[in-house]
Amino acid sequence: MINFIPKHMTEEGYEFRTSFQGGSYGAYAENMGFGLKDGAFDVYAAQSWVSSDGYLDHSRAQQQSYYLNMGFQASENWNLRLLINYVDAQTLNPVFYPDGLRRTTGAPGAERYDTETSFTTVTLSNQYDSASGYVKFYYNDTDFHILGEPSGGLSASSSEQSNQLSGVRVRETFNLWEGNEIVAGFDLDRTRLKNTNNPYVGATRIWNFPNQTVFSPYAAISQFFGSEEAFHLTPSAGLRYCRHNVFDDEASPQAGLVLGYGNTNLNFNYAKGVNYPSPVVLQGFLQDKALPANFITTEIKPEAADHYEVGLTHSWPELATLGLTYFNDKGKDRTRAYMYGPAPTPSFWAGPAF
Repeated sequence: MINFIPKHMTEEGYEFRTSFQGGSYGAYAENMGFGLKDGAFDVYAAQSWVSSDGYLDHSRAQQQSYYLNMGFQASENWNLRLLINYVDAQTLNPVFYPDGLRRTTGAPGAERYDTETSFTTVTLSNQYDSASGYVKFYYNDTDFHILGEPSGGLSASSSEQSNQLSGVRVRETFNLWEGNEIVAGFDLDRTRLKNTNNPYVGATRIWNFPNQTVFSPYAAISQFFGSEEAFHLTPSAGLRYCRHNVFDDEASPQAGLVLGYGNTNLNFNYAKGVNYPSPVVLQGFLQDKALPANFITTEIKPEAADHYEVGLTHSWPELATLGLTYFNDKGKDRTRAYMYGPAPTPSFWAGPAF
């Protein structure tokens, strides 16, 4: 996994940076950032802009971004932080002349693609000797605009897809005694999707997928026994329960065991993964709101996969680690969607295993 740590000020004082680049075909890039930390308060703001005229007529593209990250250390153990990120982008398709007329009948793509997205989080975190965790609220609003989308021949339309994601993440990790770790928390996630198609000639069509809400509490525990330099073992177990307002509820257990001596470890793991079909994949079922009310809940199920793994590793401290892992995944109820063609109707397959 990749763990991104958003840029923020960690040391007293301030900093300022800026840069500018230019190149052929009207390619330019500019960015600047300013940060300040004064006692319990810190703030970092940044802005960037990139653009290019492209090497073909009518192939211009640009993107501008704005970033703000500010925090307040309320006490030795508690911190409050606000993060906002906004991006606006536009890309023109060179299959069009500057006056908007299509070069050839049936040329691929649309005339212009616009994307606008904003992401906001508010996080209250704590750090103690035997416990640490956070409460995080998030909201993401993304709009995709497709202008001059071909609808057959030289006719076209404009489309907009609106995605809204919001929720709460709560997590606390406890180290109550030596070698022990307990993790507990829950995720509450809500998804909203709306598609609008406006033909230049004809009636507007709207696809409204049912709002999805997933509530998933979880807990896990592990315990280290023995000595790092000699024989040791670490059993672990965890469980996440997913409660969904549209699809079936699912439990996702995990169990593992590490046996080792010194720098050599043998591990065994089992985990069940659950993946709910996203609105983007299933939106094609909603042709002019013709989807039966009970179709989703009776025909489509969440994808599930059982993961089995065994691995052997040996490390040479501060030099290298060598490992060998064997794993087997067995899944069921896979959803496959076909999103293109004359009719935007995806097909799906819910089978016993894959």
